[in-house]
Amino acid sequence: MVQSPVHRTLCRFVLPLAALFLNALVIASPPAHPAAEIWTEQRVLDPQAQGFDHFGQAVAISGPVALVSASEATIDGQSSQGKVLVYRQAADGSWGLVQTLVASDGAAYNEFGWSVAVSGRTAVIGALNARIGSNNSQGAAYVFTQGDDGTWTETQKLVASDGMPVDWFGNAVALTDDMIVVAAYGAHYNDQMMRGSVYVYTQVDGRWTQTQQLAAADGTVGDGFGSAIALSGANLLVSAPGADIDDRHAQGAVYRFARADGAWHQAQKIVVAEGVENDQLGSSLAIDGDTALVGAMWRAGGQGVVYVFTGSAGDWVQSQRLSAADGAANGTEGIGLPPTDNFGMTVALQNGTAIVGASNVTIDGTEGQGAAYLFRRSGGTLAGAHTFTKYEGIVSPYFGAAVALDGDNVLVGVFGYTPDWEHYQQGAAYFYRRAAAGIPASERAVLVDLYERTNGADWWDMNGWLGAPGTECDWTGVTCDESGTTVTGLMFGFTNMTGTLPPTLNQLTNLASLQIADQSQLVGSFPSLAGLTQLQSIDIRSTGVSGNLPSLAGLTSLQSAMFLNNNFSGSIPPFGELPALTWFSAAGNRLGGSLPSLAGLSALEGFFVGGNLLVGPPPAPSPNLGPYGAELCPNALQHVPSPEWDAITGITPWYRDCTDAPPETIFGDGFDGP
Repeated sequence: MVQSPVHRTLCRFVLPLAALFLNALVIASPPAHPAAEIWTEQRVLDPQAQGFDHFGQAVAISGPVALVSASEATIDGQSSQGKVLVYRQAADGSWGLVQTLVASDGAAYNEFGWSVAVSGRTAVIGALNARIGSNNSQGAAYVFTQGDDGTWTETQKLVASDGMPVDWFGNAVALTDDMIVVAAYGAHYNDQMMRGSVYVYTQVDGRWTQTQQLAAADGTVGDGFGSAIALSGANLLVSAPGADIDDRHAQGAVYRFARADGAWHQAQKIVVAEGVENDQLGSSLAIDGDTALVGAMWRAGGQGVVYVFTGSAGDWVQSQRLSAADGAANGTEGIGLPPTDNFGMTVALQNGTAIVGASNVTIDGTEGQGAAYLFRRSGGTLAGAHTFTKYEGIVSPYFGAAVALDGDNVLVGVFGYTPDWEHYQQGAAYFYRRAAAGIPASERAVLVDLYERTNGADWWDMNGWLGAPGTECDWTGVTCDESGTTVTGLMFGFTNMTGTLPPTLNQLTNLASLQIADQSQLVGSFPSLAGLTQLQSIDIRSTGVSGNLPSLAGLTSLQSAMFLNNNFSGSIPPFGELPALTWFSAAGNRLGGSLPSLAGLSALEGFFVGGNLLVGPPPAPSPNLGPYGAELCPNALQHVPSPEWDAITGITPWYRDCTDAPPETIFGDGFDGP
């Protein structure tokens, strides 16, 4: 006969008293953090999802592996047995489900997956309500190991050596390469109910073995020592959010343990000077190196704050206080009365980047939509950089109830996601991956100018155009560098451009290629190319563009310049020194005047200027021009004998197709004359 666990009515991540108010929260104002960074989003769902599964209850991520739990999932008819889904990141950054983990001895109401941790090839999963012997809700933690074939296998079940009923062993877990720490915040340490305890496991003869049990030196009944834990190097943080400080009930405290000679000892008791009754300091914890985050989600009537502590050899000290820029105003003093954001319900920290969950924030009028705030270290302090939030479904999702961070990947659990009433609180999780920061605003402005001046709304292919900042590299015709931070190419062929090109085109200073072809309704003059020192190829053909040919002077990277069949007029500007130019064509325009010197075109292999109104003698050919490497006629060039040009054009004499004088009507309407 299965006994119902005592823990079923308790709160998520907080002490029992606070839980009584979770369903009556009134939340506050929308986020104000600007979306300064670009992140891709991927939602994942349990393909076997049912109502009340709470998929997204706990999340963890380590390299290409991520865990998302559904602690209330029914397994083989056993309610709230729980399971954990394993995801792996593909080369393109997307995440795919690879395995579902369950406890080998799972039973109803175990809540396997209440807590999760993963590091390398080891995962630890807490089942805080597991029955051990006759002890209901004593709790357990399961160790899974990944084999060489990528499969995860349960290898050990951890239980407390002094476990008792309602200890809730496994409410929090932490993991490094050589150590597992499991909390039991309900533990009856020294026969004091809910004083709490933490258990340390290390490898002994290939087995995880309990080697130490930790408790607060001044702990007492109801402290909840172990409600949250965080482990990094030689520092272990353990919270006791129910601890009284002087006469202030449940102000909360955090205990720092230091490791020396293979053993942990209490090194510091951390409290905050501004603390008041029912702050419950330590509702969440994270630590990375010499920086720690300490959440107090019930401060200011549930608005919540996160304290930043730093330290090294001596005591750690508070260095900063984080809050949401859009946080709700102070609510009724005390626990969890409206309005409440619960900023600091969950936290994650790595390499100067922090994520803070506030699962009860009201956004655009949706109570309990929730958000996760990203902070980055800048100038020695953490500053707001981005806000993640999402509302899908039909009820409050509590986005941010679980968060995890690794490199450029963020994982957010949303246990309240409800697609329909049959799947109430089915749950979801969102993977976010930091994308390129996007091109500069100045470059975006040029692209928008191009779109507007050439009637982009009527282009035949305008996919992506005018999308959100950071998407420009996906716009049709736009090419960026590998990092996605600058425009390197524009290519538009037969896209129904009308109007004129923008004069700002040369502000795309990293442009390497430019092609605008088959745009008969594109008119006006061509903008200057001055300053485009990275330009390697330009191809402007079959357009209605007129006016002077743009100068190529100074474009020392230019290898190919094509201006074929347009309406350019005037003379060809002097080339100057263009050492990389191998191909030049301006055939089929209305260019006049004499040809400029080719002396600075040492690499030139193709030169085609026929079908214009050019006059005067031909210049001396460039030394690299070979047979059939040039076309000088038809034009009105002077008939000056030149064996070199005869050989290069393949026509003897080279001027055979050139007229004696430049009649006004030549090629004016596509025919040779009236």
